[in-house]
Amino acid sequence: MNVLLLATYPAEPALHGGQLRLRALQKAYIDAGCQVQVAGVLGGDHYASAPGFCPYPGSDTFEALIENSFLMEDWCLGELFANSPAHYEGLKSRISFRPDVIHVEQPWLLRFAERYLADTNNQAPLIYGSQNIEYQLKGSILGNYFDQAHVARCVALIRQTEIYALQRGDLCCCVSREDIAHSQTLVARDYILAANGVEGWNASLADIEAANRFSSHAPFALFCASAHPPNVKGFEDMLSGGFGALAPHERIVLAGSATESIMNSPAVSQSLSLRRKLIPAGILPRSTLEGLLTTARAIVLPITQGGGTNLKTAEALWANKPVVATRVAMRGFEPFLESTGVVIGDDAAAFKRGLRKAMSGELVPNHSDRRDSVLWESCLAEIVSSATLRNACSE
Repeated sequence: MNVLLLATYPAEPALHGGQLRLRALQKAYIDAGCQVQVAGVLGGDHYASAPGFCPYPGSDTFEALIENSFLMEDWCLGELFANSPAHYEGLKSRISFRPDVIHVEQPWLLRFAERYLADTNNQAPLIYGSQNIEYQLKGSILGNYFDQAHVARCVALIRQTEIYALQRGDLCCCVSREDIAHSQTLVARDYILAANGVEGWNASLADIEAANRFSSHAPFALFCASAHPPNVKGFEDMLSGGFGALAPHERIVLAGSATESIMNSPAVSQSLSLRRKLIPAGILPRSTLEGLLTTARAIVLPITQGGGTNLKTAEALWANKPVVATRVAMRGFEPFLESTGVVIGDDAAAFKRGLRKAMSGELVPNHSDRRDSVLWESCLAEIVSSATLRNACSE
């Protein structure tokens, strides 16, 4: 069976959550015996060129689509590659086989996929993979930059795109039961739960030594995240201001592309008691990150906005370390809320108290017997089996 995965980012190198999920889907379909091509259009000029992907066309090409395309690039790409003959043909020409199933991650390229199927006289089933309630997430981010009228116009456009994808997918999957419930209010239909997960690891001595070069063997809490705005905002909301949650010798290690944004954040810069505790590790090889996950005293998940679920939550739970999180960060992982290794803080004071408790050694996780449920192979099993069954039924 030939599976075409469409997205606005490549699967490799996997530097943010969407890419990690895309790579996991690719592997899950391959493990099920499928031939898989990942294709699409690069969603920004920060992505390196990748096989099967059209280059980012540049924001100038969006001027006819929307007054201000800042933070609306993904929606603009969907419009462009569904409607512009040159852009449509450019992506069509990069598809290397006749797909038996097309799986579109996020709604942006779904109308391209529909046009492609009609154009090639192909009755292949179309799978829509939802990662968030996109219009809500986009509204919360745009609200930090624009007036209410512009935000409302953008939210309406994305909501329309999202509803269309929910209506048109032969199969639709969501990453949490909460997202399924909300999607049901938009389009009443059957949905598949395909939660976000993690790939297991076993850190080597070399990985741990690499991690120790950052921590200098000091006890530390780990914050690892992409530069996605809700990640930075959550860190500011929960940890800036007055900060006395750590002992003098304890630190917070920052990993991932959020590091630079956090170190340059005015809120963090004004909190000298927090800033002096930070170790900016930045973007790291996966092996070094696994060393940090293995040696961390605790893992912090200060997510305060956004839909979907957080891949870093799955990572933290599988690491079997004390976790300090907001309820937003635990969305989709509710069975772990009662773990003795998880403490919830939904305001800054409670979060900082939780961090102090986690670093003191009081929290001892008791969910090791359940942590395999957050591995990708468990999370994606139903959508892969449903896709292969739907293809068999359509033949």
